[in-house]
Amino acid sequence: MKINKIIIILSVVLFFSPILARAAIADNTVWEFRATGSNNNGGGFYNRNPGTSVDYSQQDAAQLNLTNLATNGAGTGLSSVTGGFTAAMVGNIINITAGTGFTPGWYEITAYADTNNVTIDRSAGASASSGTGYIGGARAVPTDAFFEQLTAGNIVYFKIGTYTLTENIITASTVGTAADPVVVEGYNSTRGDNPTGDNRPTIVASTYDWRFVGSGNNTYMTFRNLIVTSINSNGAFYLYAYATVENCKAIQSSASAYNAFYIASGFVKIINSEAVSTNGNAIDARGYSEIIGCYIHDSSVGIYTYGSVILILHNIIDTCTTGIYGGDTNYFNKAVMNNTIYNCTTGISVTVAERGWLVANNIIDSCTTGASWSSEVKNSWWDYNNWHNNGTDVSNVTKGDNALALDPQFTDAANGDFSIGTNLKAQGFLGVFPGSLSTGYLDVGAAQRQEPGIPGIKIKGGVKIK
Repeated sequence: MKINKIIIILSVVLFFSPILARAAIADNTVWEFRATGSNNNGGGFYNRNPGTSVDYSQQDAAQLNLTNLATNGAGTGLSSVTGGFTAAMVGNIINITAGTGFTPGWYEITAYADTNNVTIDRSAGASASSGTGYIGGARAVPTDAFFEQLTAGNIVYFKIGTYTLTENIITASTVGTAADPVVVEGYNSTRGDNPTGDNRPTIVASTYDWRFVGSGNNTYMTFRNLIVTSINSNGAFYLYAYATVENCKAIQSSASAYNAFYIASGFVKIINSEAVSTNGNAIDARGYSEIIGCYIHDSSVGIYTYGSVILILHNIIDTCTTGIYGGDTNYFNKAVMNNTIYNCTTGISVTVAERGWLVANNIIDSCTTGASWSSEVKNSWWDYNNWHNNGTDVSNVTKGDNALALDPQFTDAANGDFSIGTNLKAQGFLGVFPGSLSTGYLDVGAAQRQEPGIPGIKIKGGVKIK
């Protein structure tokens, strides 16, 4: 009898499991957000029948709205007396919002029978009636329920526009995989056009969370081409393990010391992005994270490091009270290479004797103090950096035998153009190629220098912030 009870309990748990309930949404489903859309809309499409299926998510209004939906005994046969279903709707998502016996949610139309009957991917409720549903049309405002129901391999597109959150987004179950991350991507006029500057869609988080936790703190989520503004204590972007951020801009304007990017768990990449936190950390980086090719500026702290093995490469850190900060004796092995650190009160500051830092090939210019350690740590390695126009170059730091003290000849640092002149180019520094940071273009060769015996990568052209 006890075994039978356990089986019954397990059956009930599995039947109502939210993971099981949403697992049938195809991994290649794409979703659409438009500021001119509606949160009643289905908003998603999977190309189930190539050549026949039509993506109705890329329009403002739903393709079909029905108010008399019903299901069969299995809950997967969906019917309407008035009808209007077509074969082209197969693969589109229907958002069932209400009805007697219905489980509201997003369902894919997987098969077409006739104008009155289709099949959906899983049960929406057995023998349900009087249902309301919307097929196609773009979503309008991000909601937590929407993000919770995504599956690995889904892509969520945001068309240019402003999206103001009205609730916390705190995803606890959404998770991709290494092979199939969940992607959230902005575009201007055409999906995949990789917009730059203000041509990226803007998420106005305000006091709400834009927070992606994932399952077991592993998200495998990728964010591209977005601007997020926030005054929330958890940051503009709150990221867990295996998240990747590319070509995004995070602005934290709170009067409190909140973060722009907050890495709550390591193994996160922030690439070719821009970060500002007026009174806090532009990027709060945990262990095994990589900050590459970013423009970090006008913040209390540019990059706050907490944890081991953090890579800080090819960034511009401009006008921060502290450019890069570290302060825990338990952590070590941080690489700070090929960055330009400009006009900071302290360029690099470590308030305790952290071990094993590698600091090479950087330009540290116009800071009150270039680099300061609470006490010198001999197993950190400093060399091949260019120190210029600092009030004090170093405190408890040994520069190394190959340090330089040349004017970088920035084109217009005050207005964000850190292109270098002939002084450093002659020494092998590539510098930032011409292009205003305000338009979103930043070459990753911010302070790249190739010297015999120096770890480095010769970069031609460059990766750009867009």
